[in-house]
Parts: sequence; C-alpha cells; structure tokens
Amino acid sequence: MLQVLKNRNFYAVLVSVVLSVVFVAALASASTTISTNISTGGTLTVSGASTLTGITTHSQQVVLYNSASNPTSATAGGIFYDSTNRVVKLYNGSDWLTVASSTDADGGLILQNTNAIRFNSVASGYMALGTTTAPLLYPSAASGHAVLHVSATTTNSIPLVITGVAGQTSDLIDLYNASLSEVFAVDLSGAASTTRLTLSDSFWVNGYATTTGSSGNFATEGTLTVTGASTQTGTVSVGGGYAAGSGSGITVGTDGKLQINSDLEVNGYATTTASNGNLRIAGSFGVGTSTPSLSAQLGVNGDVHIGGTGTTTVSLNTSAVTARGTCIQMKATDNDVVRIYVNNANALVVEAGACSGGGSL
Repeated sequence: MLQVLKNRNFYAVLVSVVLSVVFVAALASASTTISTNISTGGTLTVSGASTLTGITTHSQQVVLYNSASNPTSATAGGIFYDSTNRVVKLYNGSDWLTVASSTDADGGLILQNTNAIRFNSVASGYMALGTTTAPLLYPSAASGHAVLHVSATTTNSIPLVITGVAGQTSDLIDLYNASLSEVFAVDLSGAASTTRLTLSDSFWVNGYATTTGSSGNFATEGTLTVTGASTQTGTVSVGGGYAAGSGSGITVGTDGKLQINSDLEVNGYATTTASNGNLRIAGSFGVGTSTPSLSAQLGVNGDVHIGGTGTTTVSLNTSAVTARGTCIQMKATDNDVVRIYVNNANALVVEAGACSGGGSL
C-alpha cells in the first residue's frame, strides 16, 4: 500500500479523475444536450423550464397542472386544468380562455358565460344536429347554407324545444332583420306578438284563430276565402264592395248598395234600422212576381190587404200638374180599361181609358 502511495503515477491518475468529475458536474449544471434516447424506470423530475423541439410521445396519460383558480403569473400559450369548473384553459397573453372539450360525465360541452360559438362564413361554418349531411342547404343551393340545422333522429323525437324560466316576462322567440327591426316574435304565452306575418304559401289553423291585439282586428290585403260556414256576432262592414261566390248574384257596391239578382227571402221580420225607418227602392219592387207589370215600381201578384187598428188611409198624390191628377186604372169584366179620378169640380169620374192616356193593364 505504501508503495502505491509513493508512486507518482497514482497521484497523476487521481488528479485526472477528480478534474473530470468537476468538469462534468460543471457542464451538467449549465445545459445538457443528449443526442440519444433517455429511458428511465422511475420518475423524471424537471424543476426548471423545458423546451422540446421534437415530437414527444407518451405511452401513458399526461396530467396537466391543477389549480382551483386562474394562475396570476402566466405566459402566452400556457395551459392548465381548472379543477373548480372542470375545464382546460389556455392563456392567450391577456386572458385565460376555456378550451372546448367534454367536461361533464355525459360528454356535454360547457362554455363560460362570456364565450360563444361563432361562424364567420355561412358557406363553410355551420352547426348540424341530428344529421351527418354537410354542408346543409335549405331549401336549395340557391338559398345558401343554413347556419343552424336541427333534424329529428327518430319518429318520436322533437327537433327543437324552447323553454322559458319561471317568472319569465320577455319573448320566447325574436326574429330581426339586418336593420335590427323585429319582424316576428313569440311571446311567453306562445302568441305571435308581431305586426306582420308574411307567408309564401297557405296558412293553416287547425284550432281557433284569435287576434290578441287591443283592437282585435283581422286585416288582409289579399283575398279572404272561406269554404265553410261563417258566424259573425258583431257588425260586418263592407267598405270596398262585396261580391258573393259565382252564381249567387249578391253584390254590395262601394256606395253601400245591395243588389240581389235572385229572390230575397225573409223568414222573420224585415225591419229598417235607419233613423227615419224608411225602406227605399230605386227600381221596381215585385211581390209575388219577379216581373212587375208595366215596369211599375211596385208590382203585386195577388191580393193586397191594407188595414190597421185605426182609420186606414190610402193616399194618392202627385207633384206634377196633369189632366187627371192622381188616377186609378182598372180593368172591367169585359176586359176594357177603365180609369177613376177626381175632376176640377171634385167629382168622382169613372170612364173608359187608361190613366196614362192609353195602353192596357
């Protein structure tokens, strides 16, 4: 042993080994470049920052840094697991944003209140539920793509359900145009609270159609066709003229005149409602006939009974000055025409001839 210690070569080797260890330690404390694979059966712990320029492959799960709140010190591109909201967040340099992922037991997608799903281009960005067809066109390619398309997946599935909250006061559905003017809305009771509903096809109502506005008016700029029976309990006002169906012969003019080209049948009392109670007929009026004789204004086919509870008066008057004044024309049993009138001496005259100067009944 003493001989070994006295050997100078031994000291030279010892010094070389010590210097090598110190040199390697110095290099390891600065930076280490490994050109081959590192394999370890234990835990690899890195306390400082690590930069990986190649592909990193993990055969087991990678656990992110866990925190119950957003880290106060962060670098753009940093990610961590938010254990409170159970989401993965990414730092963009100014804010922590939630990374879209399934975050609950059922695989649901949860976004924070200030986040949204946005499609900048309808031609390439869309959302489809219940269908694998893409892109979605409605109703044809000329109409463009649907930003959101909901399709039923089974015969008993409901494509879309909209539910309000307890005590809701706002509308359930609001539709606006590009000028942000409301064009259609459905209020909380399910009524259409809009001033206009435009349809390019037929509009069907299987139940009662009730207006809900304060006026209760129902207006149409086109033709209103009713094939079934209609019951009107209020006043019906026709301001623009009215024509019944083909062949009915009933017309109401714009001046309010009612024209009936066929028979007028009144099963009950016919009562005038004007303030003077007058019934005016501009043309001929026939009772029991559709062709009043001699184009008279009043033609009666049958007996005429005039009576009342008091004195019954038949008044004949004329505003024109004629040879006979008012006149009654009759037909005798031999078919001759006879007239009855009062002359200037107030005498009743019965003679042959017509009141109009000629003609026959």
